[in-house]
Amino acid sequence: MKLQTNIVQYIENIVKSLKRVEKTSEVFDELKEISEELENLQKYMIATFNTLENNFNSFVRQIDMLSDLIEFQRSVMNFKNSQNLIHSLFDLFDRRVPNDHAFIAFRLKDEDTDETIITNHVKHLDKYRTFVKHSGNEILKNIVQERDLAYLISDVENLSTTEAPWHLLNARSAILFPLKVRGKFLGMGYLIRTQESFSLNDLSFINLVLGLISLVIYQHYYFAQLKSRLFKQFRLRKILEEVKYAEYFEKGPLYIFTLDPRYIVLHANTTAFSNLKINEEMIVGENFLEIIPKNFQAGFRRILDQCQEGQIQYYRSPVVSEKKPQPILEFYVSRIILQNHFTLILVFAVDITQIYYRDIIQQRNMVLDELDQLARTLVGEFNNLLTMVVPNISIMRTQLPQEHQFQKYLEIMDKATQRSSNFVQKFLNYDLEEIETYETGNLNKIIKRFVNQIKKELPDGIQVKYNLDASLKNVQYYPLRVRRLLRILFENSVNALKDREKPFIQVSTRHIAHSTNGLLPGHEFYLEKGEYVELCIYDNGCGIPHQMLSQVFKPFYSTRIKNEGVGLGLFIAYNIVKDLQGEIFIESQNQEYTAVYIYLPIKEEEESVAQTAVEKTDMVETIVEHVPTLLVVDDEYNIRSMMKEIMEMYGFKVFTAGNGEEGVEIYKKHKDEIDLVILDMIMPVMDGRTAFNYIHKIDPTQKVFIISGYSQREDLEDILEKGAIGYLRKPFQVNEIVNKIKEILNMKN
Repeated sequence: MKLQTNIVQYIENIVKSLKRVEKTSEVFDELKEISEELENLQKYMIATFNTLENNFNSFVRQIDMLSDLIEFQRSVMNFKNSQNLIHSLFDLFDRRVPNDHAFIAFRLKDEDTDETIITNHVKHLDKYRTFVKHSGNEILKNIVQERDLAYLISDVENLSTTEAPWHLLNARSAILFPLKVRGKFLGMGYLIRTQESFSLNDLSFINLVLGLISLVIYQHYYFAQLKSRLFKQFRLRKILEEVKYAEYFEKGPLYIFTLDPRYIVLHANTTAFSNLKINEEMIVGENFLEIIPKNFQAGFRRILDQCQEGQIQYYRSPVVSEKKPQPILEFYVSRIILQNHFTLILVFAVDITQIYYRDIIQQRNMVLDELDQLARTLVGEFNNLLTMVVPNISIMRTQLPQEHQFQKYLEIMDKATQRSSNFVQKFLNYDLEEIETYETGNLNKIIKRFVNQIKKELPDGIQVKYNLDASLKNVQYYPLRVRRLLRILFENSVNALKDREKPFIQVSTRHIAHSTNGLLPGHEFYLEKGEYVELCIYDNGCGIPHQMLSQVFKPFYSTRIKNEGVGLGLFIAYNIVKDLQGEIFIESQNQEYTAVYIYLPIKEEEESVAQTAVEKTDMVETIVEHVPTLLVVDDEYNIRSMMKEIMEMYGFKVFTAGNGEEGVEIYKKHKDEIDLVILDMIMPVMDGRTAFNYIHKIDPTQKVFIISGYSQREDLEDILEKGAIGYLRKPFQVNEIVNKIKEILNMKN
């Protein structure tokens, strides 16, 4: 029994031991799983530390590369000769893009027969020259010059588009990059490896420095050539050798900004700082858009947002500056992605302020001249209609008895046509005599005489001030037109001064010596080089809103609220100034002031133009015994037929012609009969001026009388100078033309 009990206990102990072993096994399994997790964690931590190390190393390399670029840019400031340039440039290539061959071939001028080749491998210079002259290189050049960025050839054997002599350089891989300045292709650079292929990182670096390389080489060698020429001309070698030509890149015409992806300015060149009148602390580290006016910022931001690597975006905008007028720049924006991580935005700009305002004034003048021509053509057609209507009304009133019932209607028609005629003449001829001779004199005198006269017409309370240059030089001018011009400007000022406190008009003159084509200092006025008399009419009236300034010279445009006029004032002023070969500008600030500036060129005094031919011609009293014969040349059928009918009623014999060529042919056949040629100026086929020259050549003594609604003053003055007997404007009354013809032909009533 005891033995049995012992056996049972033994078995129970075994069972307990087995259970303990089972529990121990579970622990070991858990420990194994933990060990595996720890091993995975260790691998992850090692990988993470490796990634961090790689990123840090990449960042260090990028910082190192940027430092290298900055150091290179500093070094170019101290270039004194081409050897320093070559050494620094190719040393940069060797450090950043290791290569077996590196050379650059370029032409600074189109007329250069051979390309200049620079390299640090002087012993291979003959090979490089042979490579460049090979016909296969021309195909490479055609490929590269169409690009703005460098071109990577991973394996030259796989390039089937060219048969370049790669064997001369034992080439395996190549990077070719263009040299361009202001869009002009100067040449290209070559980087060659004989064993390994270039990488995309190598290509990115070349693209990053491509613009800098182009400008440095261009400016250095350009000024080196200039320096060489100056040596030959002036033999100032000791002085010129000290000139650091690369400074022209830093201080040249280009504005250069480098931005990060947030548009923060990292760098700007000296030109940007000095020309924009800003200091480094105001821009470096700040948002680039802060130098752009607010109303242009949204557009510029879109350009910066859309900018992609390998593309150039263009934008034109003013910039915030203390300079007056506000500078206008053309911006060229490009994005560079370096090693697929680091992004730079390069902004190049050129000051186009002078060109911008020159184009504005040229475009304004072109539009106004086209509008003038169109309006004058339309009004001229209307004038031709009046020329037919007015004489016929006059004839009807003459032929009908005075007490006839239609007389009152004809009188109404006569007055209406007269008002229309007055409007036409106001538009075509400034409400002045068509022919007016130049005078030479002092503008101050005519201003004082005019102001003394108009003071009586000015409303009470308006003060007229003078600021006249006593040393003003004489100018040539048309007196009546100048007075008409002054009246227009004074009338505009008076209208602007209504309800203003202490209203005044100031008239000022001064002598301007403009040494170059460009903007007048302190103004947005573009003037050609020369001497001018400046006339300014300034008032402290209500001013003109900015958006209206570009419209005020257009015909029939008025800033007045009520229909108090037809809007011809400033359009007439523009044309008068154009007749005087001058320029007119307006400055205005709404609710503050308006200033009209007129610039009349000063020319050497010439003998005053002789009086018109009708005044200087000696009228010899002779009695015409035969029937006087006229030749009427006018392209309007109704006008010439009306003239024929009227003249025949008064006893004249009349030939008619529809254009100058037909008129000349008729004159050749009947020249012995014709006493007077009545000639229109503007006609198809052959105009009046050309017809007059033919007739005058056939018979210099032939009397020619001009009728025209509108013609170029130069043509008219030329004909009168050459012997035309006189001039009458369309439309005219019957008695006007008949009396004028009788006067010319010395006929008694």
